[in-house]
Amino acid sequence: MTIEELEREGQIRKIPVDQRNIERSLEIARRDIESAKFILANNNDWTYCIAYNAMQQSLRAFMFSRGYRPSSESHHVAAIRFAALFFEEGLVNKIDKIRRKRSTSTYDRTGTISDREAESAIATAERVLRMVEEKTRPTV
Repeated sequence: MTIEELEREGQIRKIPVDQRNIERSLEIARRDIESAKFILANNNDWTYCIAYNAMQQSLRAFMFSRGYRPSSESHHVAAIRFAALFFEEGLVNKIDKIRRKRSTSTYDRTGTISDREAESAIATAERVLRMVEEKTRPTV
């Protein structure tokens, strides 16, 4: 898939690069990682969901830095497809797997997330945030 194909399919749209949008999304990602860590001992399901949200916000920041934003109803999938153009396949697949399991935990059943999965989601969120911070750092 290419950026042009994502645009044609209506999954992303071109926007002006705005450093404020990038930083706002990164701030939300940082907040969510800290929140996920805070509740880790008490609620694996919600920890997982919050960590996933941090990943989504990081990916949005990355998209903003490239002059794009998700535009479809499936904005979560659009952000992941966009990331697949720039990030290693294994990481993108892991984010997508977390997305799908988060959906089950959010809408279908409680108690589906293990301690290990919750901890791994936080670690993945931190990794994605670091990578995006490096890729979006303003050049001087």
